[in-house]
Amino acid sequence: MKEVYNMEIKFLGSGGGLVSPDVNYHSNMVVTFDNGYKLLIDAGTHIQFSLAEAGIKPEDIDGIAITHQHADHVGGLEWLAFYNKFMVNRDEKLHLFYGERRAGGYPSEALSELWETTLKGGLEILNKSKVTIKEYFDIYKSLGGVRFIPNNHLEYTTKVNTHNKLAQDIKSYAFSFSLLLENVFISGDAKYPTEQMLNIMQQVDTVFYDCEFANYEGSVHAQYHELKQLPDDIKSKMYLYHHNLTNKDIDDAMNTFVKEAGFAGIVKKGDTFTV
Repeated sequence: MKEVYNMEIKFLGSGGGLVSPDVNYHSNMVVTFDNGYKLLIDAGTHIQFSLAEAGIKPEDIDGIAITHQHADHVGGLEWLAFYNKFMVNRDEKLHLFYGERRAGGYPSEALSELWETTLKGGLEILNKSKVTIKEYFDIYKSLGGVRFIPNNHLEYTTKVNTHNKLAQDIKSYAFSFSLLLENVFISGDAKYPTEQMLNIMQQVDTVFYDCEFANYEGSVHAQYHELKQLPDDIKSKMYLYHHNLTNKDIDDAMNTFVKEAGFAGIVKKGDTFTV
């Protein structure tokens, strides 16, 4: 993709994985670059309805970038694959991105895992034949100006021996967008930022970050009381999303403790940002 000066980010929803669709939709978003390219970030189980409510047709989407494999982020991929296969005549297949490309330009290891663990069961058999992910998606395109940054959302530990544990993680990513006029960071589902994520957030102009307002012990999401401790210069450009708040809750929070803490805002369903 060619260099672009700016982009529009539309939140189809800003809710967490357990949000009810009559309150909010899953935190999937459409990024429209100034060259017209439309990138869908994640496609959860609400995607059929959130796209329709936003007035965006599935065939308008050029590519999909995946953060990780929870259902609120990939549960609608099968529907999108079949819809674009049978319902519309596309000039080219949907581009699918998940993780950094391997040496030599080969698709990422994460894409193979996505097919094997999430998509294969529903998409492999087609017209009495077995097909692969390439039947539905173009997995060889590059997404210039966009970095996949490993985050700590699904980190876990395994016992190596009786004394040591090895920290590992299931592939989960944040994104940074390097534009000619402004740089943007989107956390995806994430816990309190890692050192690498903090360094990137110091350098960008706008940050969208996962935030859980209820305090859950052992949560795999960043909690508000943790993010409140971030430096003021990061909070002042940080918008909180992937929450389970109603619009009234958001308005109340912005008029009280969130505003006082110095955050830029809380994202509502349908919010659009031009950066």
